[in-house]
Amino acid sequence: MTSGVSAFVVVVCKAGIRGFESRRHLSSAMAERFPGREAVGPTARRSFTAPYGRNDGPMPRVCFVCAHPERAAIDEVLIRGQPRMAGARRFAVSDDFVDRPDLLWATDATEGWSERDGRCAVFVIVDHGSGELFFDAAERMDRFAAADLLREVTTERFASVEAAVAAGLALRYDGGSCFRSAHYHAEIDHLGIARPPAFHYEPETNGCAERAIQTLKEQVLWIGRFETLEELRAAVRSFGRLYNREWLLDRHGYRTPIEARELMLAGAMA
Repeated sequence: MTSGVSAFVVVVCKAGIRGFESRRHLSSAMAERFPGREAVGPTARRSFTAPYGRNDGPMPRVCFVCAHPERAAIDEVLIRGQPRMAGARRFAVSDDFVDRPDLLWATDATEGWSERDGRCAVFVIVDHGSGELFFDAAERMDRFAAADLLREVTTERFASVEAAVAAGLALRYDGGSCFRSAHYHAEIDHLGIARPPAFHYEPETNGCAERAIQTLKEQVLWIGRFETLEELRAAVRSFGRLYNREWLLDRHGYRTPIEARELMLAGAMA
């Protein structure tokens, strides 16, 4: 790897991986495709994973990850002799610190409870750059509620939800059914957002969103009692605004997320 930078190139194709005896078998096939390069990198045991089901059967969509510093060097990936399918997309997301806002977001969901309406869903979107958090709550944890928050944050950031308005942004999500749905993916594609997903059994890859949910639970969900869903929704949204305005982040020199965003944007324009 060059300069210790590990760029993850995600290849999405509509093909199963039946016939590969293990992840090691698949890794070996990739290594043969790129002789002389460290195509798998130091995380070989976690480099290839199928986020939409078991690894030993056919799936409607499979994502393969190859740790590789030279994104341009990977023109196509051959799986069992088949070229990368038309329409497949590749994304390179660096593990390094994201140095500007609206470059990489992460999303996840958890559950809340209100006395009158019972269980409900709570969604979060995190900006990896500035550390800003955006929360919302809905009656059900479904694709429509997840997409609602995405459209809301996109409108706030880009002043529109027109086609490709968020080109250049990547959104990280896990294997939750609402995030894997065709409706949610269609929304992402419409906005021009790239999709570097977090994989099964690797919660650390979506750690920013997981930590945001943990903070919300500690500060709101676990200590408050809410009569209705609307009361809970107002509380989580209010906490998101409070967090962005007043929470001091160590990695930003004890600045708030809003201050960090302004500083990053000023540095990018300088």
